[in-house]
This record gives sequence, structure tokens and C-alpha cells, in this order.
Amino acid sequence: MACVDVAFLMSGPVTDLHSLADHVRASSSVPLCLHLVADSAEKASLAQRWRMQFHSLAAMPREALALHRAFANLTHGPGAVYMWKPLLHLLLPMRRLLLLDSDVAAARDFAAAAAARFEAFGAAVVGLAAEQAPFYYLNGYPQTGGLNGGVQLLDLEAMRRSREYNAELHRFAAGQRGEIGFLGDQNFYTSLRALRPELVHTLDCGWNRQLSTHLWGAMPSWVYECDSPCSLVHGNHPTFKAAIAMLHREPPAGLLSCAKCEAVIARSIAYSAAAGITRLLAPAERYMWRTLHQCCCAGAAGARTAFAQLLWSDRAAARKTHPADAPSHGALLAPDGF
Repeated sequence: MACVDVAFLMSGPVTDLHSLADHVRASSSVPLCLHLVADSAEKASLAQRWRMQFHSLAAMPREALALHRAFANLTHGPGAVYMWKPLLHLLLPMRRLLLLDSDVAAARDFAAAAAARFEAFGAAVVGLAAEQAPFYYLNGYPQTGGLNGGVQLLDLEAMRRSREYNAELHRFAAGQRGEIGFLGDQNFYTSLRALRPELVHTLDCGWNRQLSTHLWGAMPSWVYECDSPCSLVHGNHPTFKAAIAMLHREPPAGLLSCAKCEAVIARSIAYSAAAGITRLLAPAERYMWRTLHQCCCAGAAGARTAFAQLLWSDRAAARKTHPADAPSHGALLAPDGF
């Protein structure tokens, strides 16, 4: 059986690659071929150690390198790094690719479902889910919002073949579409969907269930909501990046479970309570802890579906104990919900 190709693009230090690879492999019922796309050959040994194929960005063809240099002049912050993603069809030889950020975890067997999603593309060459924070509604796209780049389904073969897609790459690089900015590929794909909607397939929100609290309160909460089953959960917020990394390591390896998530959520809150950090239970964070819990526990027998009412433990706050002595997750769960 042919494998499903899954890739990670990493620039700078690489940490916890083994737990990420183990989690993704154990979450799939179909064979996976994992790929690491990185900016230095030194990372090749890490990829080999964890049975991943290594691809150096330096091996991009001359045309792609020239495009990326032009993109870099139109971005700031990490935007230039993100702009390697729209060029991967010029580096990677495979037909189709699932491109994941490293702060993503699997709640369902996403790889087995990928083929059906690709078949729904029609004329599209890329698939991304909506941005689940109000940034784009407030910045140029009040009717449609924008797209989030944490989970991408890339039809690399179609990208190579599409004159329209490659022409747009050159128009963006020439500055004809304006600045690309801090968010790089997200801004690129959001703009591309507005200009050439046939090239971009909007994935169901459950393919990239985001935990960002960015601009919380600037718009009604429906912006952050998703009614679809959660396949991949994306910790695109500092607090939740740490939680996703913990979930990658939480035994047993594989799909998120209710027990795993309750343990990690409780441990995160207990550590913060012991340190006197209160922001983890601000209204926005409460909402996102509940979202993570629902992703893990939907349909689970005996799931604590009222987990959203997270409260500080009086014992933890009063004792200021070492986190290892903080109360168990049962002490942190309110029984009645909101």
C-alpha cells in the first residue's frame, strides 16, 4: 500500500522531533512517509534518526530561490520562512502532501481521510481551513475572513501543472499584489482565494481546530466556533503550543484521548497555579481549554463534557507547592460546567 506523505517545515532549532513523529505515525491507520523540510543540512541526521526523509531548502531550483528572495522583501518577522510553503511543489517530487505545523495534534485518523478531501478539490491546488480568530475579518476581508496555514493539503502535481497558480506566484513576487507581511503564506493564500477562488479549496474547520485567543472580544464568539468533528487541533497560541507538545509526549502514543487531554490540561493549570500565574483561566483561555477538551472527548464514554468550568485549586494557590505536589486533575474539574 502506498504511503501518505506528511511533511513539516522547520527553520531554526528543532526540538521534540521524535515525539512529534511518533505521535503522527501512531495516529494513522495507513502507512505514512514523513518528511522534514529544513534550512540546514545539519538537520538531516535528526531526520534520519526518526525515520524521516530530509529535504534541504537550499536544494530549491534557481527559479524558486529567486521567487523566495522576492517574497522575503515583501514580508517581515517570520513571514519569509512561511513563504517557503507555497513553493514546495518546486522542491518535493511527490504527487500530494499533507503539510503540518509542529504544534498540531491528531484527534482523528486524518491521513486515512486525506484522499477523499483531495478528490473534493475540483480545480483547486491547495486546501486550507479558515482562520478561527477575527484578524482577517478586521483587516481587509470583512465578508470572508481568512485562512490558516497550520494544516495544508497541497496537490503538488496540480501546483506544478497550474499556469494560473505559478503566474500568481510571480505576480506576488513582483509586488503586484502588495505586501505579504508578517503571516506570510496565510496572507498569500487568503489573498489568492480572493483573487482566484478556484485555486483554493476551503477545508472543513475540523481539519484545523485552532486554539488562538488573538483579538478575543473584538468580534462575537462565533468567529472562534467550529461545529464539525475535530480531526487536527492546532495550538497556535503560546499557552497551547506547550500543551500540544505535552500531548505529543503523553503515553500511549497515538490519537488524542479524553484521558490524555484531561491529564495534560490539569497538569498545565496546576503548574500555573503553583507559580501564581492566573492568565490560564482568563475567559479566552477557558474557552480554548474547553475546545481542546471537546476535541479529545467528543463521543467518549464517561467524558467530562463540562470541563469548560476550570477553577483554580485552593490547595495549589494557597500552598504554592512544587508542581509535582499540585492537586490531581480531578481536583481541578468543576462538576457542573458553565
